[in-house]
Amino acid sequence: MGLLDRLFGRRSPATTAEPQEPAECLHGDLAPRWDNAADMGKDDLVSSFKCNSCGTEFSTAEAEKIRDTAGLRIKETLGE
Repeated sequence: MGLLDRLFGRRSPATTAEPQEPAECLHGDLAPRWDNAADMGKDDLVSSFKCNSCGTEFSTAEAEKIRDTAGLRIKETLGE
């Protein structure tokens, strides 16, 4: 630390912490997608689902499995 740094109250740069690994998305906000506008709103004609949090797309079978296990995954994340 130099004289001017001490005079102006500047501190030496703090040691940088290692970047943390991003948290795994729980895919709790799945939005349905349809192939045709005429099919919109019909649950049996959904073509895929997109997670609004991370952008990952899922088939209807994958989305159903995610929804079935959502409560369990959230409890595990919260440590309950």
